[in-house]
Amino acid sequence: LSGKYKSKRVLVTANSQLRLNRKNQRNRPIDSINEEGLQERDERELEMGVAKLIHEKAKAVEISNESSLNDLYTNYESKLALTGQGLQTRQKHSNFEKLSLKELIILVLYVARGDAEKSEFFTTTQVTEMINNNGISKPKHVTNVGRFFKMNRSELFEIAVINKIRKYRLSNTGVGFAKLILRKFEFPH
Repeated sequence: LSGKYKSKRVLVTANSQLRLNRKNQRNRPIDSINEEGLQERDERELEMGVAKLIHEKAKAVEISNESSLNDLYTNYESKLALTGQGLQTRQKHSNFEKLSLKELIILVLYVARGDAEKSEFFTTTQVTEMINNNGISKPKHVTNVGRFFKMNRSELFEIAVINKIRKYRLSNTGVGFAKLILRKFEFPH
C-alpha cells in the first residue's frame, strides 16, 4: 500500500483446548460446541483459506492469544510497532467530556449490562439519561442519541422492537469495544 501506513498480515493463534474453554465460559448459544465440533469448524476454516495464511506464516506477524486480553493488546501493539505512531495514545484521561457520543453510549450500555451475558434493552431516552447522569457539563439530547443509532447500525449494538419501540443493548462485539475504551481511561482514586 502506498501512503503513511502499510498493511501487515497478522496471524492470531491459540490452542484448541483454550479456545474451547473460552467458548464454554462465554455460554454462547452455539450448537453445543465440543472439542469435536471445534475441530470440524477449524477444518472448515482451513479449507476456506486459513491454511494458506498459516503456510505463509513467514510473511505474517504471529501473535499468541493464550493469555489475558491486556496481554493480547500489548503484544499486538508491540509486534506491529503501533506505539508512537499516533494510532493509539498511551496517555490516559479521566474526563468524560473528552469521550465522543459513540464512546459514551458504549460505556453506559456496558455498565448497564453488568456481568450478565444478556442484559435488558434500553430506549434512546434511557440511554440519554444514563449518559447525562454522569455529570457531564454539556448534557446530550435524546434526538442526538436517536440519530446516532439510526446512522450507526453496526455489530456493536443489538436492536429489539418491544411494544413498537426500538430498544438497544451492547452486543458481545460492543463489549470488546467498551473494554478498549476503558483501557485508555483512568479513573481518579
